[in-house]
Amino acid sequence: MRKAYKIIHLDDNPVFFKVMERNLRRIKEIEIIYKAAPSIEKIEQMMNVNDLPDLFISDLMLENDYDASQGMNFVKKMYTNYPSLNIMVLSARSDLSIQEELKPFIIKYQTKTFLPRQFRQDLVRLLKESCHD
Repeated sequence: MRKAYKIIHLDDNPVFFKVMERNLRRIKEIEIIYKAAPSIEKIEQMMNVNDLPDLFISDLMLENDYDASQGMNFVKKMYTNYPSLNIMVLSARSDLSIQEELKPFIIKYQTKTFLPRQFRQDLVRLLKESCHD
C-alpha cells in the first residue's frame, strides 16, 4: 500500500505553480494530496495544528518581495508556529547567505532550476526520510 503524503505549496507564480502540480501528480511511488495557495494569507488559513501537512513547500520571492525578506520571514514564522512542520524552500534565488540563514528552519533548500525527474526522486526520498509514521 502506498503512503499518502499531504503537501501544501505556496508560490505566487501561476506558471511555476502548474509545473509543480504536474510534477507532483507524476510521482508514482506515493500518493500526493496536494494543496496550493497563491498567498501567505491562504496558507495561514489552510494550516491546522492538529492536521499539518507532511511537507510545506514555500517560494521565497513572493509578490512585491524583491529581496526575499517577506518569504524568509514567513518561513521562519511557520517554523516558530509549527515546529514539527517539515518545510522545504523552492526558490529561484541561489544566494548562499539566504540558504545559510534558513538552514535551522527548513529540511531542504532547492532552486527552481531542477530537472523534473531528479526533483521527483529527491522529493520521494525526502518525504520517506522526514515522515516517520
